[in-house]
Amino acid sequence: MIEKSNLQMSQQNPFIGFVLGISKIFFLLMLFAILFLILPFLLPDTFEYGSLGSLGDTFGGFVNPIVAIVAALLTFLAFYVQYLANQKIQEQFLAQQSSDHFYKMLDIHIKNVEAFEIKTKNVVSKGNQWFKINVEGTYEDSQFLIETALQRVLTSSKLTQFSLVFGENNFDKDETIYVKGRRCFLLMIKDLHFTLQAVHIANNTLKEIKISKDKANELAYKIFFWGTDSEYVSHTDNGNKGEKEIVRRLNWIRISLRSSEKAKVNFNHKTESTNKVQYFQFIPFSGHSSRLAHYYRHLYQMVKQLHFSFQNGAIDEIQLFRNLDTLRAQLSNEEQLLLYYNFRIGFGGRWDYRKDWKEENRSDYQFLTKYRMIHNIPLYNTISDKVEPPLNCFDVFIKDNPNFDLFEWK
Repeated sequence: MIEKSNLQMSQQNPFIGFVLGISKIFFLLMLFAILFLILPFLLPDTFEYGSLGSLGDTFGGFVNPIVAIVAALLTFLAFYVQYLANQKIQEQFLAQQSSDHFYKMLDIHIKNVEAFEIKTKNVVSKGNQWFKINVEGTYEDSQFLIETALQRVLTSSKLTQFSLVFGENNFDKDETIYVKGRRCFLLMIKDLHFTLQAVHIANNTLKEIKISKDKANELAYKIFFWGTDSEYVSHTDNGNKGEKEIVRRLNWIRISLRSSEKAKVNFNHKTESTNKVQYFQFIPFSGHSSRLAHYYRHLYQMVKQLHFSFQNGAIDEIQLFRNLDTLRAQLSNEEQLLLYYNFRIGFGGRWDYRKDWKEENRSDYQFLTKYRMIHNIPLYNTISDKVEPPLNCFDVFIKDNPNFDLFEWK
């Protein structure tokens, strides 16, 4: 066992191997010295011992420098082994420090999500009777403004895209609800899907000032993130007329819905293979930057900290991916879906890169692909048909790494 350990040490460090070799020679010389000392007891009495004096002087002159050199080397080896031990302790300290820092950041991340809160309504009318407002009919009451706002967004061929529903004057249930924690991502996903639909429908009516699909997606995410009343949205793209008109129309709807908090908004959410009716009872286009800005910055710094801890040798690859798996286990499917939207049409371009993107838009990291931060994203029947699917977005990476399990759902 000791010989195997020495062999491993000598293979890892040539200097240790050299010192061990010298030590073996030293021990052989010591054996000769011991033999020389017991030689008189082995020789016959008639042997002239005086002739051994010159031999002893020669042997001593030869052995003494070697003994001194080996002693110095062994002393240095002792200090060097202590240095390696201290270095190992330092590495263990850095690994423990990195692990402690990661779990502290993970605790902050969990608390950030727990602090999420969205105000919504739970309105149920007697007998489940509802008035519907769409562009086909006009009610001479306080809801006329909402119908007018929708008329600015929709065309006659898109009547089925949206409808606003209002309960009767008497309600069995009318209460304000605060959705908290991870459930907020369910509502935020609905808000983004609704915003995507609204922006593209409005954009299709613009004709001469119509913007591209990619610009429409980017605008939808800006509205979802900042809200239509934010200067980051109203002053977007150097005052592009098409974008300004879309923002103005959606802002009408936001203002109108604020005047009727009991409104229930229905819309058709289209994916590549389905067309689902979804609804919500909160004010859309109001923005989620107060929740998501800090959330994404902190999440990004967590992954980046693990990345550089691995690059600097503080943790090994096994620990890196173990921590990444622990972090991803805290992200719901909806969180990972929103993370992908943030990367593809939002502000999260630094999370990963695609080879076909322009050089200035490329990132140095591969946090979504190589680190699999969206491994559990729902690939089907959920992602809007307006946004490029993840399988298409990362098709180059998938082709280059055929054995890499990028997504859980296939």
